[in-house]
Amino acid sequence: MKNLKKSTALLLAALTLAALLAACGKTPVSNGPAAVDLKEIVSSLLTGEKALGLNGKYAAFEEIKEGAADPALLGSWGSADGETVYSFAENGRVKISYTLGEANETGEYRYTCLKIEDKNVLCMEVESVSYGENDAEEAGMALSYSCYTVRGDALYMLETEDSEKLSHSYAAPLQMLYRADETGSVAASVQANPVDPRSFYGRWVSEEGEFTVDENGLTLGEQTFAVSLDENGRFAVASGEASTIYGFSFTYQRVYADDKRKNVESEGFGLNLSYTGKDKKDKPNLADVMVNWKKEYDYAEWYYTGSFLAAPNG
Repeated sequence: MKNLKKSTALLLAALTLAALLAACGKTPVSNGPAAVDLKEIVSSLLTGEKALGLNGKYAAFEEIKEGAADPALLGSWGSADGETVYSFAENGRVKISYTLGEANETGEYRYTCLKIEDKNVLCMEVESVSYGENDAEEAGMALSYSCYTVRGDALYMLETEDSEKLSHSYAAPLQMLYRADETGSVAASVQANPVDPRSFYGRWVSEEGEFTVDENGLTLGEQTFAVSLDENGRFAVASGEASTIYGFSFTYQRVYADDKRKNVESEGFGLNLSYTGKDKKDKPNLADVMVNWKKEYDYAEWYYTGSFLAAPNG
């Protein structure tokens, strides 16, 4: 029997493979200001459920007696590109809205916050789908845990590892949200929390190929591109006078030797890129190291993605 639980909200974020939750500010990767180090943020949030003692501890949201709303979370937070909004209320309810193209999905969930050792943990009761006998779908609710930190007007969250998942790997995107003002804009918060360009430095490898980012730009084979972050927090790769704009997400990935998830085979930082073209002729300038989802999966858009891991000695 399969028991694959996926929350609607978190699944949407993963499926976009874009940094719906990214930083921005026209910051050149080659000479931008030292600010938020994404690798440091991820490292500070990284843990597993066994380390937190959460695995199997609570069977239902009502069992979490020690939790409470964190005043630091109250209010509205949005992604730099405006496609994701979290609104935390003092009554323990959070509204989450995702926009993907013309599609929009909004849900309201119960939440509470826990303090476990040095970690702040956000627990949400979210919608899930499990598959029983004959692959019949069964809708229900599940508990989702994320470690989080609030730094200034920026909120960073990383979903904790679920050892009950029938998988030999763990991958979580760093969610980056910014406090909204009275008008709902996050522009001021985004500008106050620029990403350190050195977060992207290193050699990034996938099955399709690899590239290197350093103070000189992005090097792919014999070509070197200028790279920057645009006003909507997307990864801009310039070729000549034109730039290709990619959505990105910064992740952490861990692969185990088998489904028992005891022996770690490999782990490290990851970088996902995504690009949606206008038609089949509209390809990204990094097409050689990205997968055409339209060709592979018959998506409606001409959608290209690349999932890269940081090389150990990159």
